[in-house]
Amino acid sequence: MNTFIGVVLVLGVIILVHEWGHFIVARFFGVRVDVFSIGFGPRLFGFKRGDTDWRVSALPLGGYIRMAGQDMTDIDSGDKPPSGAPDELMSKKRWQRALISFAGPAVNLIFPLFLLTGYFLVKGQAVPKYIDQPLTVVELPKDSPAAKIGVQAGDRITSLNGVPNPTWGTLDSEFAKGVANRVLQLTYVHDGQSHSADVTRPG
Repeated sequence: MNTFIGVVLVLGVIILVHEWGHFIVARFFGVRVDVFSIGFGPRLFGFKRGDTDWRVSALPLGGYIRMAGQDMTDIDSGDKPPSGAPDELMSKKRWQRALISFAGPAVNLIFPLFLLTGYFLVKGQAVPKYIDQPLTVVELPKDSPAAKIGVQAGDRITSLNGVPNPTWGTLDSEFAKGVANRVLQLTYVHDGQSHSADVTRPG
């Protein structure tokens, strides 16, 4: 049941955004929009603003718009053939009708970008808490390259490949480069003394 509701909601939003794209460009070119419906089927309730009947219909599976003078084969054409009035869809130039048609899928492509951008601006992206903490050795295998040059647990790395005061995120970035046997240039503090050394990262 939850899956069905989720599909209905997602599909509904996608279709409504699609129809909103058609609506905005149609109005921009002066096409009269008779109906903007949320859902299909019989009208349940709504209101009229200007020439448009903003309605909620019985079947909650997206929605549609009905433009004046549109093709009678389209959904809910109202059985009214084009009369040639200047505010009808078929009275507009071909390139204008093409843009009105293209506006729906175009908005569907753009909408997720704005949605995700807004989400990450508000919520941010979850990252482990340690990522921004100073790079301090917590534990080190005895046979590791760093241990062989004298680095021990508790030592703080003060420079990594020329980056001062590196964090664990800095180290992750270096490892993400994925270069086998890459030499890491370290400056670390051990027992209050600063030391520098090169460590060859295992491949």
